[in-house]
Amino acid sequence: MLELAPKQWRMHPENSEISRVNGEVEEWLAGADVPFSGIYLANLTVEELVTNCIKYGYAGMDTTDKGIDVVISIVGGELIIILSDDAAPFDPLAQAAPDLTIPLEDRPIGGLGIHMLRQMSTGFAYAFENGRNVVTITKQLV
Repeated sequence: MLELAPKQWRMHPENSEISRVNGEVEEWLAGADVPFSGIYLANLTVEELVTNCIKYGYAGMDTTDKGIDVVISIVGGELIIILSDDAAPFDPLAQAAPDLTIPLEDRPIGGLGIHMLRQMSTGFAYAFENGRNVVTITKQLV
């Protein structure tokens, strides 16, 4: 059964950091023979949640001393991705699922990223702890 000790990445809330961390995450997971579905979910999690955090959570804030942490591990064959930040409190689970019955051209922008993460994962949790948003996404790897 696949096991990986936790590895952490610290990001400054800048869009340029997303590609850096995603590249390192992908290299680390691929080097451990993690299935593509796990690598894809890890990259999508960083891309979507960090983008939302930068765009909305840190909007109007001085981010000089701010940071986003990504911790990834595999325990008992389960991929665990924990993303935490010190931005304004935001519970992604409180957002309504997008109405996928509306024609694409009529849908409002936004909401699909979190919806996709919820659909692709086997677990999605949010907490606000010690002044930080903490999102935990899990996926049982086959």
